[in-house]
Amino acid sequence: MFLDATECPINRPTYHQEYWYSGKKKCHTLKYEGILNNYSLSFFIEIAVGVRMRDGLIVWCPYTNPIPGRMHDVRLAREVTEVINELEPWEMIVCDRGYQGLERAIVPVRSASTPEDHLYNSWLHNIRSVVERCIGRIKTFRCLTTRWRHDLKYHPCAFQVCAQLTNLIILAHPLFHHDHSLIDK
Repeated sequence: MFLDATECPINRPTYHQEYWYSGKKKCHTLKYEGILNNYSLSFFIEIAVGVRMRDGLIVWCPYTNPIPGRMHDVRLAREVTEVINELEPWEMIVCDRGYQGLERAIVPVRSASTPEDHLYNSWLHNIRSVVERCIGRIKTFRCLTTRWRHDLKYHPCAFQVCAQLTNLIILAHPLFHHDHSLIDK
């Protein structure tokens, strides 16, 4: 299983600005978490986007409220989506560096000094590219990359519409032009 989060900028809220401010993006944001599996998702996790690993199609995108941008990725996974509780005992999660410290997570080596560490990080980046490319395709829609100027209650709906339109784009223009037998194993 793969896990990643993305942030969408919003206008500065009138109240509780610190709640929505993301120190990483240096603006006020909403956060969505993406979960990728080699098959369609078999369980329900709030505010996540399910992406099929073989071809990058979005197979699951519930209409739920996003999380304020202030919340760190590890805290999001532990407390909100509780993805760790949904795993089978033998399952692990492949994540980016934002999830270092998460239990049962496979993350890149922080300071890769040996050739083995560089090779491991390169391999991990190659297999994680499916979820990164899918999120990148979703973020091609301007309503998700520029500041959201409307009521925040409409943002999850806009995100869901963009996810469905991304599926149509991926069907017409696949994420990959070659066989990914390494990923399907």
